[in-house]
Amino acid sequence: LELAVQNILRTIASSANDPWDTLLSWRVFRLLCCQRKLRDEAEYFKSLTYCLGARLSKSIPSKLHHLLHKDLEVLVKSPDISGFRWTAFPLLGIKVELGKNGNSTFPLPLLKTNALVQSCQVGDSLTTSIQCSSGLAKEVEITQMKIFLLDVNDYQRLAEATDDVSEDDAAFVLSTKSPVTIRPGQNSVEFPWSAIAVGQYIVASICIEWDSAVFYHDYTRGPKGVAGYDILPNDPTQSIELNPIFLIPGHTQNVRLLFHSGSDVVNNGTIEFECSKGLQVMILETEPANDWSNNCTFDVGKCLPETTTTVTASVKSEAIYSYDSEGSCQTDDEASQSVLQTLTATMKTSYHHGLYASSVEEGAKIDAPPMSALLEASVTTLERAALTVENCGAFAIWGGMFVISATVLCNTPVPFSLKEWSISLPPSLVLDKDGDMNV
Repeated sequence: LELAVQNILRTIASSANDPWDTLLSWRVFRLLCCQRKLRDEAEYFKSLTYCLGARLSKSIPSKLHHLLHKDLEVLVKSPDISGFRWTAFPLLGIKVELGKNGNSTFPLPLLKTNALVQSCQVGDSLTTSIQCSSGLAKEVEITQMKIFLLDVNDYQRLAEATDDVSEDDAAFVLSTKSPVTIRPGQNSVEFPWSAIAVGQYIVASICIEWDSAVFYHDYTRGPKGVAGYDILPNDPTQSIELNPIFLIPGHTQNVRLLFHSGSDVVNNGTIEFECSKGLQVMILETEPANDWSNNCTFDVGKCLPETTTTVTASVKSEAIYSYDSEGSCQTDDEASQSVLQTLTATMKTSYHHGLYASSVEEGAKIDAPPMSALLEASVTTLERAALTVENCGAFAIWGGMFVISATVLCNTPVPFSLKEWSISLPPSLVLDKDGDMNV
């Protein structure tokens, strides 16, 4: 009987490319009969998956089709077939489908071919679909289906050596949350997921668990139908803001930098203040406070989403000197135009998408490489003093009394109030007791 099996196997191998599927299915059936009597469950199971594939299942009689299907359902529960790596084809036809938007080709130089990839950003919601064709006699319930996504370099290494793909090789594993029903004909199984790490990832293998039997459809065995994802960094949602919105020349002011993490998980960040000529800065958050300098840095620790951090610095502005049309030196109070002094704040952060917030709160390690962001904000001095006297005049009224009127110019972009003011007069003039007409 074993010799008969060998002869039938050679006959099947020689006629596998024969278009006469009915003759081939009859020969496979003869093989199944012999293997069933030999009670070699593994070999019998392998031949059953071949006979019940999409090609031959259409050529065998309906009663035989259902009989073989019953045997297959019994064998998938047998522990004797659990230690094997079964190929999904030809029992199940597998095809990967990506989303319809942002598709392009990505070169695989080691394999001298291209992969169809979908471009997206970290945080995007994606759906990977598996089109599964079944030639079985009736519907079956698959325990679980998985997709192994490999980094493009790992995929090329395994594909070049035509190695098997295991779950340990995968950068990401997509899986169904519940059993999947596979019906005769075409089936679509969708895997919704979110892109959470930057890089290029290839769908390297499909794993189908059906009771004790585990089937694989490896794309490392051939470059045909290779697909994957090109995941790009997402735009950071962090922001920085400097207050106040202007500096007064010749004065010392406190400046606040507000950092908002947005929806990102910030691992760390560094703030650098840099002054133009005429400005000096000192961060007040440090203990002890640092000295006046042209630039200084401050480290910001880990921030969860929707966190605001405030850093306060003191900025000292020197008087601005410029020159009039005749070449004489003027201070900023005298000059109609002056050179701007600028305080620039630059913040560099290392961050992950907000999808990792729960992992950080639980203290779990994040394996995905971080992204980086560069944020900038600046504040300048006014071109002139905050308040300047535009002109001044005196108007006689009666009894040797007169009114002094001065027109002042506010050079700030926002209004402000004067708390105190004073006027200096020569000894021959005395300010009337109720002479302040501004009250």
